[in-house]
Amino acid sequence: AKVFSKWVRAEVLPALRRDGGYMVPASPTESPEDIMARALIIAQNTITRQKEALIEAKPVVDMYARLTKGNTVWPIRLAGDTLRVRLVVIRKVCAHHRILRWDKGTSASNSRWWPTKKAMELGLVEKIRNDSNGNINYGFTVKGMAWLKEKLFID
Repeated sequence: AKVFSKWVRAEVLPALRRDGGYMVPASPTESPEDIMARALIIAQNTITRQKEALIEAKPVVDMYARLTKGNTVWPIRLAGDTLRVRLVVIRKVCAHHRILRWDKGTSASNSRWWPTKKAMELGLVEKIRNDSNGNINYGFTVKGMAWLKEKLFID
């Protein structure tokens, strides 16, 4: 068992790391064409695995592209569209971590989600503007979107 383990560590694993596959050394009866055919099969399998890994990573790459396309602040209601998550999920995560709080206001139309002092101090949320009705609007900063992405996809 020690000889086998040493062979795997010394020969097979380095070949896998270096070449993406291991080929048993050619036997004296094997022609150069046979060796090339085996190498081609290993190469095709490696390319297939790499393509699958790229396809699997594409949604994450697309999300980072949307996050870094030049916006500096995303209105809270649009954060879900950017991250491709329902707004209710974002609100629940933010409420759980004490980033947003629900304020009933004086009427149903005046009720809304407000950032907490913690969110403002951490730089996750900042004031965007006042709308035509005099309401203050807030949005997630780049740091806030990164925080939100981490909490949504890791927690």
